[in-house]
Amino acid sequence: MPDIFDKVQKLAGPTMRGLTSQFAPLMCKGLLIEYLGKLKIADIIDYVENDISLWSKLDIANKDKAKKAIISLTQGHVGWFTSEWAINAIRKELPRVASLFLGDQKARSWLDRQIIDIKQQLA
Repeated sequence: MPDIFDKVQKLAGPTMRGLTSQFAPLMCKGLLIEYLGKLKIADIIDYVENDISLWSKLDIANKDKAKKAIISLTQGHVGWFTSEWAINAIRKELPRVASLFLGDQKARSWLDRQIIDIKQQLA
């Protein structure tokens, strides 16, 4: 007779994956705010002006951690990860950065490229 814990684990697996993917955007919002919050607005403007990749600026250990965390959280489902999502995610905590992306087409295009690059890194 199968152990009750085995049954619970089998039943909870899909539910936990569903809950994790449901909360992934909220958890990724925290990661995004933490990373961008460490940068000065002047740094972000420099990245935009010189087309510097956000991903390239992460040190190797943080890249690996970020990649593992995001893949684990999203389970490969990152269709929600768009420029609009990123701007809305940082709007309250980092209003100057959000305003930069909303008010400057070059900055918005740069953000679009960052989103594409990050998605490719996670594939």
